[in-house]
Amino acid sequence: MTIIFFGSFQKYSVQVLEKLTNNFSVTAVITTPPKPAGRHMELKPTEVALYARSNKLPLYELYELSTIPDIPRPDFIVVAGYGRLIPPLWLEFPKIMAVNMHPSLLPQYRGAFPAEWAILNMEKETGVTLVKMSAEFDKGDIIAQKKFVIEPSDTRETLYKKLYDMGAKLLVDTLPAKITPRPQASGDFFYARRLTRDDGFVPWEEFTKDISKLERKLRALTPWPGVWTRLPAPERSDGGQAKTPQGKRLKLLSLNPPTVQLEGKKPSLLTDLSHLS
Repeated sequence: MTIIFFGSFQKYSVQVLEKLTNNFSVTAVITTPPKPAGRHMELKPTEVALYARSNKLPLYELYELSTIPDIPRPDFIVVAGYGRLIPPLWLEFPKIMAVNMHPSLLPQYRGAFPAEWAILNMEKETGVTLVKMSAEFDKGDIIAQKKFVIEPSDTRETLYKKLYDMGAKLLVDTLPAKITPRPQASGDFFYARRLTRDDGFVPWEEFTKDISKLERKLRALTPWPGVWTRLPAPERSDGGQAKTPQGKRLKLLSLNPPTVQLEGKKPSLLTDLSHLS
């Protein structure tokens, strides 16, 4: 069985690629091109690209998907964390079908950030879904599903690791079997939209009232966009402008022990927020 793999999602896509490589013939790996990163904005390849090179897999870092490189038709295309809409010419390319592994129990939590929103919404369980890919994101017919319990200690990182591990195993079990896709249920379902920096903002009053109440948000939004606030402006008796870090971002890094980082400063332990106001 031959597979062309699409993925770009950090180490999580690599989890799936590694499992597929150990069980099938991966004839090509498609990932997104290197992006500027770090203080010096040097071009950095995806972790999928690094894995493919180290394992001598044919690699294509494509800027766009309007044409197909000169590669043999595979039995399957498998997509896990690619993040871009794949056009019909690719979906029709494999001999059997193009399959997407989505880290949610579709049709719930379609979208780019399913694990983060599952934690924020206090879901008790989540899972993975394999779908026959269609022209729209996450709306193809369901091939297989598997669910598990979200632990109270799960973060976005631990949850994605579990989801992509489970998805990889489900692919290995499902692709060789007889596949009978079924349509997704219709109705209104929660959409896991892309997060923005503003999703991590907490008003100063809420931030200082009971920092322990931010635990769920911290688990869902670390490391990005993080949980953060802005320092208020203190009043001066003479009515002049106070010299203060007022307006600067204060980011919550952890609760055990409570650690914060003021914009432009190093992380520090926090026992009393009042000295910052």
